[in-house]
Amino acid sequence: MVGTVESKTFTDEQTFAEIKRLASAGLEGPELLRRAAERLRRSVFFEGYCFATLDPANSLMTHVVEGGSLAERAHTEEDRAVVERVYFQEDLGRIFSLLRDRRWVQPLSEYAGGLERSMRYDEFLRPLGYRYDLDSLFVDGDAWGGGSLVREAGDPDFSGRDVAFMERVAPYIGAGLKTAAL
Repeated sequence: MVGTVESKTFTDEQTFAEIKRLASAGLEGPELLRRAAERLRRSVFFEGYCFATLDPANSLMTHVVEGGSLAERAHTEEDRAVVERVYFQEDLGRIFSLLRDRRWVQPLSEYAGGLERSMRYDEFLRPLGYRYDLDSLFVDGDAWGGGSLVREAGDPDFSGRDVAFMERVAPYIGAGLKTAAL
């Protein structure tokens, strides 16, 4: 067990260093998000992701990057309409709440009193076979990006370790997105 913990710690430190390097590499926002998601997979298990650059003035998405099984499953016009509705009716309020609370990472299961009370879960994630969602804001003074990592039904919810790792990398991704935007 000790070897496994040491190995995981080494992998996490390696992932963290790579994301810090990417954040200062001068990449365009969408490319930074895509590459960061690829690296994150080594430290935080997820089946799909949806990251976006945000306009810091109003938290509206400016570019969207999807990957994993989420990109494969959520591609119909109906899916896009649901995402848009959920974004404006639930997600923007959640973004503002996280910003107000200075909380950059939160599992969807902790929001609104549980998954069953979430529009995103009920109308989007559950029909696509997902259960758990870990949301992150990429902040450097303002929110320059954000996104979700998702897990399928039958997988465990995101752990405190997953949340802590995302909290650790989120400010670096935010700084990289701010640099890309300015």
